[in-house]
Amino acid sequence: MLNNKIPNGIVSSVKLELKTFYENFPYKNLPFDQKPFALTIKNGFSCYNKIINNDGKEVKFIPEIYYDWYKKRVISKEPKNFNKKNIKHFKGTVITFIKAFPNNYFHWLMDIFPTFNIIDLLNIKEKVKIHLDLNKQYKKEHIKHLGYSSGDVIDYRKYPCISADKLIFIYVGSRYYDWSKNYIRNSLINCCKRKRNNRRIYISRSDSPTYPQGGNMTTRKVQNEDELIKFLKTYGFEVYTLSGKSLKEQVRLFSESNVMIMPHGAGMINNHFCSSKTMIIQLWSPLSWKSPAHQSPVQYKTYNNNVRIVNFMGKDYNTLEINGNMIIDIKKLERFFKIIGIHK
Repeated sequence: MLNNKIPNGIVSSVKLELKTFYENFPYKNLPFDQKPFALTIKNGFSCYNKIINNDGKEVKFIPEIYYDWYKKRVISKEPKNFNKKNIKHFKGTVITFIKAFPNNYFHWLMDIFPTFNIIDLLNIKEKVKIHLDLNKQYKKEHIKHLGYSSGDVIDYRKYPCISADKLIFIYVGSRYYDWSKNYIRNSLINCCKRKRNNRRIYISRSDSPTYPQGGNMTTRKVQNEDELIKFLKTYGFEVYTLSGKSLKEQVRLFSESNVMIMPHGAGMINNHFCSSKTMIIQLWSPLSWKSPAHQSPVQYKTYNNNVRIVNFMGKDYNTLEINGNMIIDIKKLERFFKIIGIHK
C-alpha cells in the first residue's frame, strides 16, 4: 500500500482544484499523484538536491516507493572534498527548487514552473529568495517575465549547499492538474501579441543532441527530413528549430499556428499556447510509441483542452531501440493530409 502521507511542517493549506485532465494515464495509480504541499524547516539545509532538517536528518518528502527512483535522477553525490563549512547561510526565508530532470524544457515547465503559482497563493513572493539553477536561458526568461530579478535568486551553481533561517520546499504534486496547466498558459501567453493565426509550422529536431549507442536518451529525429521539408514547403509550411528561440518567439510560433507538425519531444509542451483552431500532428517511431509513458495519447492531447492532436506513425530507423528515429513515408503523409483536410 502506498504511503502518501505528507511530511510534518506544512506552511499553510494550498487551496487548489485537484481535478486532473487525463483519464487513464499509465502511472495514474502511482505516487505521481501526491497532492501539492509546502514544507517549512527552521534552520533547514538544502544540499546537493537533498532537504536536511536542523537535526541533520534527510527529509523524504515523497513516498518511499518513489524515492529510490527519484534519488537516482535528482540527488547529486557530495564531492570528495566536500566541507560542511562551505554551506552558505542566508537570513530570512528561502524557497529551494528540487525536481527530476530540471534541465529538460518539458520537466521545467510542467514540474517546476507551477511552483511559482503556489508562491503567489501563499502570498510570500516579496518575502523570499529562491534557490534555483538558472543554467538555461529559458529559465531566466520565464522568471523575469514573472517579475523576479537576479537579486531574488540564489544561484544553485554557485551555492549548491545552503541553509536558511526558514527553508521552504514546495511540491506541486501531479503535473496533470488543471490548475497547473492553466497557470502555465495564463502566465506566459501574454508575453507577446499574436499577429496571425494561420501559419503552418514544422518544428525540426535536427538540433537535438545525438547520443552514442548505449545511451539512454531519445533523439526522435526524421532521417529523411530533407525530403519531408521539401514536401511540406509545397503546402506553405515554415521550418524552425526551437533551441535558441526566446520565450516570445516560441509563444508566437505556437499561438499563431493553424497547423503544427513536429516529432514528439519536449517542445510539444508549447501547445499550451496554441489556439482552439490549431491542429498538431505528432510524428512518432513505432518503437518510441512502445514506451509506457507514450501509450496514452490523451496525455498530450489535453495539455490544451481545445487543441486537436493527431498522431502520424513513421517507420523505425534505429540501431538502438530507445532511439526513436524514424523515416516518414511522404506518399502516406500526403494521403493523411487529404483525410484530415490539409490542402495546398
